[in-house]
Amino acid sequence: MGSGIEAIAYHGWGFDADLWQPWAAALKTAGVEVQLFDRGYFGLPNQPGFSQQPSRKVILAHSYGLHLCPVEQMHQADLVLVFSGFSSFHPLSGRSRDRSKSILQIMIQQFEKTPSLVLQNFYKKCFSPVEIDPAWCEPSESFRVRENRLNSALLLQDLQRLDESIQNLDHLPQTSYAIAFHGQSDRIVPFPDTPEQATHLLARAEFISIPDAGHLLHLTHFERCWERAIAAIHSLPPA
Repeated sequence: MGSGIEAIAYHGWGFDADLWQPWAAALKTAGVEVQLFDRGYFGLPNQPGFSQQPSRKVILAHSYGLHLCPVEQMHQADLVLVFSGFSSFHPLSGRSRDRSKSILQIMIQQFEKTPSLVLQNFYKKCFSPVEIDPAWCEPSESFRVRENRLNSALLLQDLQRLDESIQNLDHLPQTSYAIAFHGQSDRIVPFPDTPEQATHLLARAEFISIPDAGHLLHLTHFERCWERAIAAIHSLPPA
């Protein structure tokens, strides 16, 4: 089966499998078999799984996508690459936690009334400080297609779950490895103020910060992320 490496990529809230197209193409060129998870926010859902064949198994997860990844797949993973990820969306305590929860509740209330507008504003914040890709905003055809297929009930349900959802890398085997990429200008999941906060963000992960990058750093800063990611994939021991 080629290089003997399998990968499954998980998108985060508000997106779909299209978010991973540049990575899917690059991974396939590198000989990696790729499957793309789709939650079903804008169409049919898809929950891929690893094969039973001996292989090295890689998970890629963007943001809330880490929380959408089944624990049993974590148990199988040799490498996990997390982009703009978090174990808990809100800070652990204090005023910053209260403020974060308040902002999320406002977003939930607004989404119940104007889901398309909330999504468009969300996408702009995700791309920031880089200009938003026109494909993700009006009046592009791709945005209108997503708007017409919008599963607002599922999006709202996951937005509400985000308030309490906790996922970390404790499920990984001790022999596996994890890398957490985070943009220093992320407006969705704020960049940690201290190394200790970064460690708590995703314990056990090598933490890589990227200047002038936002929440979609795996797209806007593809080359920087890809360079480290493919090096980690190539360094995996044989299955």
